[in-house]
Amino acid sequence: MRLRWKISKALKIPLDDPLFERLSHVQYLAYAFQIQKDAVEEDENWRDRLEYLARFWDNESVEKIQRSREQAQKGQDNVDKFDQMLKMNFGRDLGKDKS
Repeated sequence: MRLRWKISKALKIPLDDPLFERLSHVQYLAYAFQIQKDAVEEDENWRDRLEYLARFWDNESVEKIQRSREQAQKGQDNVDKFDQMLKMNFGRDLGKDKS
């Protein structure tokens, strides 16, 4: 129901619009994916604005936070690469709890 509400809000149509009867599950998933991507993008924009403003008070701390975030992202990339290598060589991956 929440997804239907977000779609109706985005398209500016009522919740009982006949369009919802015609949407397939794939179309619902596509809308959900795009709504999620928009939310992530908006969060990143807010984070970047706040970091910009925080630089005026404590530039060094902001740089440390950004380096830490970059390292965490690189670490996740390394886990993904290792997982792909395992799958290629041994036919199985790390499983659900990758760390």
